[in-house]
Parts: sequence; structure tokens; C-alpha cells
Amino acid sequence: TEKAMKTLGQVEVSLQQEDPRALRAAGAVSSALLYNRAFLLARSPDNQRQRLAMGELENYLRHSGSALAWWQLAYQRYSGLCKYSGATPKTEAALLSQTEVRFRPVAALEIDRTQIALGESLMEAKKQLGAVSASNPLVRGTNLVLLEYPDRGIKLMGTDEVLAIVLSGDQAPALPIREMGLGAKSAELRVGMTSAELDQQLGESGYDFRQLVDPELNYRFYSDLGIAVLTKDGKVIELVIGQVPKRKVGI
Repeated sequence: TEKAMKTLGQVEVSLQQEDPRALRAAGAVSSALLYNRAFLLARSPDNQRQRLAMGELENYLRHSGSALAWWQLAYQRYSGLCKYSGATPKTEAALLSQTEVRFRPVAALEIDRTQIALGESLMEAKKQLGAVSASNPLVRGTNLVLLEYPDRGIKLMGTDEVLAIVLSGDQAPALPIREMGLGAKSAELRVGMTSAELDQQLGESGYDFRQLVDPELNYRFYSDLGIAVLTKDGKVIELVIGQVPKRKVGI
């Protein structure tokens, strides 16, 4: 335990010595440090260390979203420590209300002066996009299909309604994103951008790894944006607008 704590401390010192502009994922690493240090402290029978663990866990829960696979585990440990020490744990809602959300969620794709939106009729979306190049079933025994429009760089996943909008290939349009608040800055994500450019655009936005159809493909899922990103060899190869279900930790 002591060796692990020392190692975490060394990583934290290294982060503080780096130029923040060169380490766009520093926030995610700091969050992981909080989580792991808290769990190490919580294992100690010493009451002072357990109180420190409570503080670290509360800090982690405030600065990370519930979409992360580890959030619920952290809350369970935090709640247990509070009850053991006689303190009243803050509710999940209270902790989440203090989580900073930087970007407005994305639920539609603007194209040809119109838009394709999640939840709209798949038939209406097909009318807007024109003739489909391919229509493939995704899950046997269901009506979930993938409609492909390679000349537009767009794919639609859906049943009777649009469940996800996939951007891939050279023809894929850019995906605008906008920060929260009046007069907030806008930016865009695009297929082909580097992972470094992605991190620069999204800053410290937290993400979890999720799978869509293929269990071997891990997408970064940014829950505040509602966007999943697939990277390969340091470049973005797919952008997906949609809500990706949580996976169970350890599976």
C-alpha cells in the first residue's frame, strides 16, 4: 500500500511539472489518481486515513460524471465509509449537481439545411438522405438495422426510429459542438482529426469506454456530449451521435 501511495504521489508531482497545454488529458489522469488513492486510504484501519479517503472520494464524485463505470463503485465506498464513521453521506443527486458540464449535448446532425435527429422516424430520415446504398441487420432476431450512405459519410442505426448517427469515411461532415452558456465558443469534431486534436477540442471532458455492436471495438463515450469516438493509430475514424448503454464493471 505504501509503495502504491508513493507511486501515485510521483505521478501527481509529474503532472504538476508539465505544461497543461501539452497534457490535455491531465484532468482524466488526476481523476484516476483521486480514485485510486481514495481506495488505498479506505483499506487502512486508521480512522484518520479513512476520513481522508472520504474526502478524496467526495472530490472524485464531484469532478467526474456518473456515466463513468467507476462512479457507482466510488459512491458505494464513499457511502459505506460515511456510515461507518457516523457521518451522513451526500446523495448522488447532490454530488452530481456540482459536476461541471462544459458542452451542450448533441442529439442531431445538421445536413442540407435540415437535420437528422435521434428519436425521429427512420422512414423520415431515409427520405431526407435519399437512396440508401446498403441496409444490413445488426442483431439477429431484432429489427435493428444499419443504413449506409457512403457518398455522404453517414450511417444510421435504428429500428422504427433513429438510435444513432455514425459519421465515417472521407465524405463525413464535420460535427459542430458548442460550450454551455450565452456567447459560448463553438468548435467542431471531424473524422480524420488526430487524437491530440480531439483532446485539445474537448479539453478535460470525461469519457468512458463503451461498445456499440462489436464487443471488440472500444469507443470513447463523452456522456456530457452524447458522442462516441472511435480512434485508430492516433486518428479519429468514427464519430457517433447517440446514447451508449453502460457496461458492467469487470465485464
